[in-house]
Amino acid sequence: MVKTAKNKTSGMGRSVRINLFARQSDLSKVQAYQVGNALKSAFPTTEVKYQFLASLGDKNQDQPLWKMPEQGVFTQDFYEYLVRGEADIVVHSWKDLPIEERPETQISATLSREDQRDLVLFRKDRLSPYAGSKKLKILTSSPRRSYQLARFLPKVLPFPIDKIEWVPVRGNVQTRVKKLLDGSEDALVVAKAAIDRLLSTNEKQFEDTKIFLKQAIRKLEFMILPLSEVPTAAAQGALGIEVRRNNQSLIKMLNQINSGSDFENVKLERSLHRQRGGGCHQKYGVSVLNRTFGKIIYEVGNVDGVGEVENRSIKWRDKVDWPIAKKEDIFPSKLEAIDSIRIQIPVDRSIIEKESAFWVAHSEAAINFDFPKEAIVWTAGTSSWERLAARGVWVHGCADGLGESEDPRLNCLTGGHVQFLKLTHDKSLAKSNFPQMATYSVMAPKQRLDFSGKSHFFWRSVHPFLQAIEDQPEILNGFHACGPGHTCEVLKDFFGGTNRLRVFLSYEHWKNEILKNEE
Repeated sequence: MVKTAKNKTSGMGRSVRINLFARQSDLSKVQAYQVGNALKSAFPTTEVKYQFLASLGDKNQDQPLWKMPEQGVFTQDFYEYLVRGEADIVVHSWKDLPIEERPETQISATLSREDQRDLVLFRKDRLSPYAGSKKLKILTSSPRRSYQLARFLPKVLPFPIDKIEWVPVRGNVQTRVKKLLDGSEDALVVAKAAIDRLLSTNEKQFEDTKIFLKQAIRKLEFMILPLSEVPTAAAQGALGIEVRRNNQSLIKMLNQINSGSDFENVKLERSLHRQRGGGCHQKYGVSVLNRTFGKIIYEVGNVDGVGEVENRSIKWRDKVDWPIAKKEDIFPSKLEAIDSIRIQIPVDRSIIEKESAFWVAHSEAAINFDFPKEAIVWTAGTSSWERLAARGVWVHGCADGLGESEDPRLNCLTGGHVQFLKLTHDKSLAKSNFPQMATYSVMAPKQRLDFSGKSHFFWRSVHPFLQAIEDQPEILNGFHACGPGHTCEVLKDFFGGTNRLRVFLSYEHWKNEILKNEE
């Protein structure tokens, strides 16, 4: 129960003592301390008393979670502590909570969300394509991860695989990593937020855990999975701060530490999951991102009674009314129609050898390119990732087609700031935070492009757009679209203040949206 005492120095006129409960794993403790510290920072006279207990899910380690009949196996016990008044606050990993809200309590706040993506850790000693069979054994108990990775991993691994075997795994983060290192499996899937939180905590009691994880990561290779292909469990990476509904004084305090935008996104993810049937047994993931142009929504899965679900869309911040387009109005009708000619440029190998991280703007920037051993390779999107993987390159992740400004969030995994060298073409106009190296040249297509009768245009890059408006400037009166990265930043200079430019996630997204009213 929250207790108060008169205290003239308190901003609220009283000091506050709060009983905060959480699970007893290191990760749960770290999360609890994050919330407690945020409260004490906002209300300096607050006293937080922590209590860490095992949940039903912690006690039953024999079954995969999706097979367990209980609702909220990691949270139900703590709900009862709240209802009885023993706890004032319970801090959860929000994704562990049942989709349906509970009658006497509510999630009142969340802190800034950690990286919500999934992370795959691979044993380096098992990565040779010539070692053993073309089969991967991957530790995960999640039907969602199994479904999504069975589709995605074969396309982005730099060696062929014929089969993936999914091996159930339970326990805390350290237990799972240890099982990977000591067992016969090749890889482990975890929430990146869990690794990041444990590696970034400054609490002294977790120093041994940090040392263990740092030593383990040196033996492992990683891939950070793109949300467009592998959207996560609803609320992954977010903390759920649960209180009794009638505790209005505490709810007001929590409002002061709440990250409103993250709270809103998680509520939307959970609403979408509820509409798809809910439950951790579903092979379904959903992720929502805020960007300047609106909310990006990714859904991928196979839902009971519905079948396959794939949705990559934008809930635009500003409503833009465009005239209806017909097939004969759009350019290009096929994405390849405006591809430029690309010619490779010799690179200075001595410069390359000094670099440890590369941001690849297009797969053409790395044709026959030998990356230094142990280099971090990051691509602009999944298409470039797939093409590089087909050439035998290990890619660690991508910007998911959202532009160079997307933070890879690698500091915890790599032990510090990562400075990329951007590989691009000789006519790149990017205002980049990275040093750049031109590895190929682009030239105009051999045949003049004909825009006669076209009113709607999609541009993958700046170069063909500039060539087009120089040759046929009247197309500026049309309606133009591009992805949310560098191309968009340049095109804004031409269309700023008008409704003639709009962001789409991809060519396919644009085409589907503008033609959806055509019979």
